Amino acid sequence: MKLAKITLSAVLAASFLHADDAADIAALKAQLAELTKQVSELKSQQQSANVGALNNQIKELKVKTGGDNIKWSADFRTEWDNINYKMAGRTGGFNNNGFVFPSSDPVFGSLPSNYNKPTLFTERLILGMAAAPTKDLSFVGKLSMQKAFGATANNMQNNNPFSYSTFDWINNEQAMNNGIRVKEAYAIYFNEAYNVPYTASIGRRPSTDGLPINLSEGNKDANSPLAHLINVEYDGASILTNWEKVTGAPGMSLKFCAGNGLTNAAAWGNGNVPNYANQNNMNGDVSLWGMIFVPYDDGQYSVHSMWFNAYNVIGYTQNAYTAYSNAYGQYYSQTYAGMTGAGGNYNSATGWNNLQYNQNNMQFTNVGNLQGGTVMAMMNGIGNNWSDFLDRTILFGSFAFTQTQPSATATNMNGQAMATGQLATGNGMLGSAQSKYGSSWWFGINMPALVTSDGKIGLEYNQGSKYWRPITYGEDNFAGSRLATRGQAYSAYYDQPLLKNLSLMASYSLMNYDYAGSNAFFGYEGTPWTQSEALAQNMNFMKSAQDIRVFLRYRY
Repeated sequence: MKLAKITLSAVLAASFLHADDAADIAALKAQLAELTKQVSELKSQQQSANVGALNNQIKELKVKTGGDNIKWSADFRTEWDNINYKMAGRTGGFNNNGFVFPSSDPVFGSLPSNYNKPTLFTERLILGMAAAPTKDLSFVGKLSMQKAFGATANNMQNNNPFSYSTFDWINNEQAMNNGIRVKEAYAIYFNEAYNVPYTASIGRRPSTDGLPINLSEGNKDANSPLAHLINVEYDGASILTNWEKVTGAPGMSLKFCAGNGLTNAAAWGNGNVPNYANQNNMNGDVSLWGMIFVPYDDGQYSVHSMWFNAYNVIGYTQNAYTAYSNAYGQYYSQTYAGMTGAGGNYNSATGWNNLQYNQNNMQFTNVGNLQGGTVMAMMNGIGNNWSDFLDRTILFGSFAFTQTQPSATATNMNGQAMATGQLATGNGMLGSAQSKYGSSWWFGINMPALVTSDGKIGLEYNQGSKYWRPITYGEDNFAGSRLATRGQAYSAYYDQPLLKNLSLMASYSLMNYDYAGSNAFFGYEGTPWTQSEALAQNMNFMKSAQDIRVFLRYRY
């Protein structure tokens, strides 16, 4: 280009020197035209070269910023918990129709009045994955690990004395299995039809830490579904449609979800039926579907609702439960074995075999279906610029209900009677063959801490009725699900950022139980006994549970 400019200047200068010579002028014009053509070609080549170089730079930038790869995030938490359970307890022996067992009896004697773990240290690591190879397709995933300090899932105290395969000291220095826990993994497709934007997703769902429990966990963003009813991991699919453009209602959306919580497929190489075939003598698939409707959400004020139906939910039958309890008492209690005429069962091979037989027969059974619904209202900021404190305050209130639909008889998903060996008779849900309705209220406030500029304080209260039974086993609370409480539950927390990626959180939870079975499954074991009813059956009633927790959390 520089050479072309110099040559052109020389030609122009020459044209002034020989302006009177017509032949020279014609020649100069021809030369000028040729040079102009060359300059145009050089410009075109330069532009082409620049575009190619720019494309290469963009490609490199995409690779570095995640356009063509998975972008990782880290969420690491180290936690201390102080856990206490207050029991009804009993100082003397069990009174069985006038016969009082010795207080020293290992099964029917005195019952402890409390259990506790003053110091429990745990650590949790979540590695997040995200990729968006195209504008209409994304992938999201999370890999998770959570463990107590110095322990594995089986706890080293339960190891065979001649095998230390789960001994925590050498977990990462020995040849173990190739297992890894996948908390979430799903693909999302984005599109729009008839002015209605929608997303379709399938995989392992982001189904824990939904609204509004994300606030007390220090999570700004909430997952789905609503945590008042469902807070467990499961696999399935969903489709979300946004109706704001069509209706004009801010944030209006409708979401349909479906999935499985348990499969009936036979394991590979089981030796009984072909691999992954339906097992007719076992429980059917535990499946669920529901919908989430948001009629209004302008970013400050919002209303959320949800309804679901779960099929073939699991639990233990009364017969299986009672048979195991009798076998346990006959083996471990000499007095009880003598009373029942099974004296030879006490601490004997016969008693042990009987106990093992009934333990094996105490298997999960499909006990029926469960449906439920919830409505929640939330204010993310109170008023309009009334004060900085109110602008940063969040209020919510939620109502939810559940209703059982017990099976008339114990059957699997195909409608076939359960095997006799499974002791499937005496079927029912929550200790009743009748449909039972339960309800719950939940209120909370999340507000600025005042003592610091960026800290947050939260207070929450919830209560549940006698037959209240949500699916909230995945709630992040070692003392049990707060939202499943059949009684009253209280919670307070303080969340304080320390550095850009480091925060400190402290919380206190107290659950006061009016009825037993708050954290049980859906069969006989979930019967809502009162304290007196439980003790009358030699069951130690839990009156309350509390958890004091403090954790440091690093997120990047």
